[in-house]
Amino acid sequence: MIKVIILFFVELILVSSGIASAEQIDYGPEPYGPYQLEERWGVYESETAEGTIRYLVVKPKGPQSYPGVYYIYGRPGLDNRLMPEIRRLASFGFTVFVSHVQEAFMVPILLPVPDPPEFLPAQREGFQAFLKIKERSPGKVCLVGSGRGGQYALHLATDPAVACYAGFSPVLTDPSQTEQHQDIMLAPEIRNLKVPTLLMVGDWDFEARVNPSIRAEQYLKMHGVPVELAIYPEARRAFEFRTVRSLADDLAKIDSMNRMVAFFSKYLGIGDPNLEMDSNEYAPIPALAKELPQLKVAKRPRIMSKSSAVAKEDGN
Repeated sequence: MIKVIILFFVELILVSSGIASAEQIDYGPEPYGPYQLEERWGVYESETAEGTIRYLVVKPKGPQSYPGVYYIYGRPGLDNRLMPEIRRLASFGFTVFVSHVQEAFMVPILLPVPDPPEFLPAQREGFQAFLKIKERSPGKVCLVGSGRGGQYALHLATDPAVACYAGFSPVLTDPSQTEQHQDIMLAPEIRNLKVPTLLMVGDWDFEARVNPSIRAEQYLKMHGVPVELAIYPEARRAFEFRTVRSLADDLAKIDSMNRMVAFFSKYLGIGDPNLEMDSNEYAPIPALAKELPQLKVAKRPRIMSKSSAVAKEDGN
């Protein structure tokens, strides 16, 4: 009995310390756009789930509708790291929709097993529900695939309603296969990808993420698909893997959001060229940033040390 009580208090202490540390997690810089936000939860009917699946909509505050972005998350799920990213993206003038498929099929986060086969048809149902919401302005939409969500976004990218596709540390092959297989193979759906594509990955991520992104860029370029690949030096997966970040992760996190905003604005036909963004509050959009003149640096004569001068005289 005493042993049980001791174990209970040890577990209580560990849980309490875990809660405290979770509250202190610093997920890095969070530059927001100029819009205040509102969000709501809803449900859509799913034959795949034999019931309903919850979804989240985040958009700028007010009755106006905005261009739509369908966001498919990876295995970490809709966690405290991803929620701020979704809100940040919406704050630049987008209606962001997330289907909570992982919750519907009760798949634990970060479980290293293959996704259930129901995930893809459930995402297709979610995408159709997304196209019908009133918060989305008429016209085409863009996709974001984060982690394993990258492969599901590839499947949806053939829909006529899709204008562009962005992969954020994307899985572009079958994640149920070995890492050796993932490292050298691409998902066959890449051949059907015809819309402008943006791929972003850190070069300190696993090779199974970096190398497929490089080969996907080469394949898409060869077939005339507009593609941009951003590889961030010394940045890790999702640019914060998982909570211990570096300066490289922070810089990659800021730049990747800028790139997505500029990319979506370009292919959804939006953006205010007169929008001024305070660098203390908002991250500047590269497409709207003014180019600074290049400074001319005068070459200074090289100062030779005494030892090197002696070596030169000796002919070494």
